[in-house]
Amino acid sequence: MVGYVPNHEQTGEALMEIRGITFLYPVAMAALTVGLMLFYPITESKYAMIIADLKKRHQNDSV
Repeated sequence: MVGYVPNHEQTGEALMEIRGITFLYPVAMAALTVGLMLFYPITESKYAMIIADLKKRHQNDSV
């Protein structure tokens, strides 16, 4: 997929691709996650509503 050849010295291109997979892609996904979190703000009142709803559901499931 990235030019990796087992049991051989890796090319510069393969090493760059491996670095990209192990560093750049996770950083990009973390940045995307932060961006999504910024567009989905949870205020104190919304948080309280979510907790109340979860408690109500839990009580209904227990019965």
